[in-house]
Amino acid sequence: MFDVTISDIPPELIFQIGQLLALSDLNALVQTNRRFYQNLDSSLWQQNANLALLWAAENGNMKSARKALKFDANINTEHAFTRKELARPQKILKKNTRATPLFLAAAAGHVEMVKLFVGIDAIDVNRRGNSDHPTALIIAT
Repeated sequence: MFDVTISDIPPELIFQIGQLLALSDLNALVQTNRRFYQNLDSSLWQQNANLALLWAAENGNMKSARKALKFDANINTEHAFTRKELARPQKILKKNTRATPLFLAAAAGHVEMVKLFVGIDAIDVNRRGNSDHPTALIIAT
């Protein structure tokens, strides 16, 4: 009889398991075991760098923003947010607003995050989520 534990699973098999999981399941798996984290965390970031960057910008999480950028997140990525999801600035956002990381950081007042983003060569500081919305730099002032 064999005594097999999680630590005996080859990294290649762990990676294959990770490829088959939905994002929420992969995230849950990464959090259950150090070995799964070591083998799958980078895969999780690679698959979701843009979404992670948007979340980090809105929440002012510099560590997550830097990590997302390290995994090639697009600094000009957009995501459709509802007004309930964004909640600020209420007078500007309409029901289905598209927001960039710079816009989210500026709208939330995360000054250091805005400085980080503006320092990236590829950023489009004049990008508007919707044509009738102000740019992130106007929001920041």
